Amino acid sequence: MTRRAMAMTGLAALVVIGLVGTFALIRPPGRQTRAAASSPEPSPSASHPVPDHPVFGRDGTLYTSDDPNFGAAQQRVERALTTVPTLPGAVRLDRAPVDRLQQPSSYVDTGNLIDRATFWRASSTVPGAVGWFRAHPTPGLSCCSTGLSNTEADLTFGWTTPGRGQPCIQITVVADAGGVAIRVDAMEVWNPTKPVWAYIGAVDSVEVMVLRPWPGPVNTRPAAPTVRRTLTGAAAQRLADAVDALQVATSGARSCPPDFGFFDRLTVHTVAGRTVNVRVSASGCPFVTVTAKGATTLLYGSIDDQITKELGLPPNYGR
Repeated sequence: MTRRAMAMTGLAALVVIGLVGTFALIRPPGRQTRAAASSPEPSPSASHPVPDHPVFGRDGTLYTSDDPNFGAAQQRVERALTTVPTLPGAVRLDRAPVDRLQQPSSYVDTGNLIDRATFWRASSTVPGAVGWFRAHPTPGLSCCSTGLSNTEADLTFGWTTPGRGQPCIQITVVADAGGVAIRVDAMEVWNPTKPVWAYIGAVDSVEVMVLRPWPGPVNTRPAAPTVRRTLTGAAAQRLADAVDALQVATSGARSCPPDFGFFDRLTVHTVAGRTVNVRVSASGCPFVTVTAKGATTLLYGSIDDQITKELGLPPNYGR
């Protein structure tokens, strides 16, 4: 894994369009408060890491939220950290023994990251410690990423790509004073709770508009015609259900494919008498914006393929 921050997404604040892709910088959703991180003294009899050195975000500041999903994710992270096997002979420390271990080797650059760490020192070599951890993986997690040299290595268990809703374990090992120093992180990106009003529910009809303008300075090909259609019955409900299945976007940054300004617009009329407006990205970052009665939330994902399918259009319509 790279030692640079891994970009993730969240509520949109800035989008820059370039020749090769789109970069979106997302502000943290919901209310968050900040408090100083604490480091209670570890138990000298502990045989496994326990969450004694919380770090939420890379700056060492503890971020908290009243969102129930935050508390649930925090508990999962704490439980995950206690399941990491301890290298034989390792001595638990109350802080990072070397500067290199002040930060994790890699992290997801988002305000929705929960990261708890413990620190250790052992009489071993970097290859020897890494080999032991690979042979004794954290229960339930497979090793999916490894970086290794004779002086430094890191292993990540649990994420094949930066994900959400499940903790991962990252173990960083560096050579130190004839042995090794170890940092063990448990991390999770938590998803904000979706507002109740953002769920569409049962619908009467969905007015669909598919827009595929040509954004270039020279119109080298005709723009695809705008498609307008009203769906009812099962087709309309499938689109509403697809929107309802999406999660709120997390904060952070994401590198995306080029944004040509393609999007779909849904005007949803619910059985309850509400009108919900939905904007679906069809190029660039996969975001869906839901608006109802003046309130707006940003969801992560795209249902453009399903929209074109319900309308009988080719999946690459306008491209």
